[in-house]
Amino acid sequence: MPYTFKDRCNILNIMEYLSTNDLGRAIAVYKFYDMSNSYNAAEFSFEEAQKQTDIYKKFYFLKEAIIGFNSCYDYPLQIIYFAFDF
Repeated sequence: MPYTFKDRCNILNIMEYLSTNDLGRAIAVYKFYDMSNSYNAAEFSFEEAQKQTDIYKKFYFLKEAIIGFNSCYDYPLQIIYFAFDF
């Protein structure tokens, strides 16, 4: 059975990384998983904003999309930093 990305982030895999002294890579995997979740949530908010006719709901969803996309900006740098142990 092929493993999904979620399976790679489970606690047993993290313990495997820790046993080989790859704490940085374990953190990088979690950062990548968080970045993908944040991006998907921001994309959903942006799509919901386009569907809304009420200006207040549209403002709310656009605000959430901007915050979500903004949080994705720093994740690649964090992933590189932890994966390569600078």
